[in-house]
Amino acid sequence: MESINIIQVKKDDLKKRQNFVDIYKQVFSEAPYFETYNDEWVIKNVWQQHLVNGFIVLALCGKEIIGLGCCIPLLKISDDDPNVKVKNFLLGRQDIPISLHLTCYMSEVAVLQKFRHAGLGRRLVQERFALAKEAGLSSYIMRTAASGSLSEKIYLSLGAQEAEVLQDVSDHAEEVNSSSKLRKFLYGRL
Repeated sequence: MESINIIQVKKDDLKKRQNFVDIYKQVFSEAPYFETYNDEWVIKNVWQQHLVNGFIVLALCGKEIIGLGCCIPLLKISDDDPNVKVKNFLLGRQDIPISLHLTCYMSEVAVLQKFRHAGLGRRLVQERFALAKEAGLSSYIMRTAASGSLSEKIYLSLGAQEAEVLQDVSDHAEEVNSSSKLRKFLYGRL
């Protein structure tokens, strides 16, 4: 197998964008998420939001994209970003022991199934931690399905703490196309 490299996307690259969209839709349509998205939604709400206001990292095996990760400073989540509901929910909380004003929201991590269990998800998370730290942020938070999360183990192994906060997303049907309607949060310091 070729070596795997992690790169940061810094400009709108149409070929990488379409591969990103395809992988995003594929990974999140599988268990345990069973989410459905169309290309336009992923481009507008994931690719463009993170490319402009946050960070996108890709895992490449040769020239093939096999994984992705996105994050965005919590306060840079714009009002037209579906993550604004996460931002507003978190900013109203007093029971999460980190400065949310210096926090990066780790919004997405996905690895194609045939490349899982080789540490690639961990590398994508660590690369996003490094970018957030370089941007002057001191902590991170992530939201995941309350049960069956594929990324939770990675974050916990890197020292994340589970916030004693749950968010019911059943009333967000237009943004949350998942079979799981309850979310939990993990947080940590960079």
